[in-house]
Amino acid sequence: MQLQKGVAYFSVKQFSDAKPLFQSIVQLGGSRYSKTAHYYLGFIAFSKKSFSEAFDHFNLLMTDAYYNTVVPFYVSYIFYLQGNTDRAIEIAERYSVSVNAFHSNEIKQLLATIYFNKNDFI
Repeated sequence: MQLQKGVAYFSVKQFSDAKPLFQSIVQLGGSRYSKTAHYYLGFIAFSKKSFSEAFDHFNLLMTDAYYNTVVPFYVSYIFYLQGNTDRAIEIAERYSVSVNAFHSNEIKQLLATIYFNKNDFI
């Protein structure tokens, strides 16, 4: 029930109402909805520019078969924003060749930006 309420609030961008519901799922530990709650919490934190908090949630999902089609973009972007361009490139390069990458165009754009800013045009 908490997840459905949280998703309902999230879908109308009432993040402040959604966040405590997702947090309660994570705090339960071992819930089958924990990963989903982490994803939503990561997205909420990312949208509020709380990148360290977003990273903590997204990083837990990097190896998950379902979420690894989405979260590497956010993790790579966070590394880029924090100035860790080498790590951003490492993740983005791997993710950009994934056939299931949800943010395929965005990750390629991020890579182009990073390489351009590094004056690495080859």
